Amino acid sequence: MSATPPAEIALAPREWSRTEVKDGVCTIILVLTNVEQLFDTDVPVPSEYVALDSDVLDFFASTIRKHQKACREFRLIVRLPEQALREVEPYMRTSVDLTLKGYFLAREKRIAERLHEHFQDAWKMFGFGFAFMLACTLLRTYLAPEEVHTLMSSFREGLLVIGWVALWKPVEELLFNWWPLKRELASWHKLSKMEMKVETF
Repeated sequence: MSATPPAEIALAPREWSRTEVKDGVCTIILVLTNVEQLFDTDVPVPSEYVALDSDVLDFFASTIRKHQKACREFRLIVRLPEQALREVEPYMRTSVDLTLKGYFLAREKRIAERLHEHFQDAWKMFGFGFAFMLACTLLRTYLAPEEVHTLMSSFREGLLVIGWVALWKPVEELLFNWWPLKRELASWHKLSKMEMKVETF
């Protein structure tokens, strides 16, 4: 497929969008037929930022995930047909950077808040779980001596298992379940730091 679409062909949205990696720099080239394709026009309520099109976001996110280890820097080039760009001049060249970065920064802030909330909830869960486990441990010491094998001693061992199971979910949240949020936060941070420019094809 040609990197530059012929002028006489009607472009499909993002048909020629691609990434180029060179010397640790990943350049995201987003080719559109009109500027409206960059944004989500179906958002029914006011928002603190202009929402981006879901396909555009998926393209950004997948590119960051794919190249974040190999690339120290990301750049974005938005390419529009000359006529389409002329219709939105001088607005487009000066505001696309602010619009996109504003969106990326807002998303980065929200994910950082979610990560903070995740750890707050996880530590609360751990506190309750630990208290429950401690209560189970104290209770079992009064039920039956360890050497006596009765129904009560079986219940005693069951309390030990239940107490430790109560800590399973909190420990999982503290050790593992925050990783996806951390990766997403890193992706939005890299997107917010991208150098951006608009040009014609």
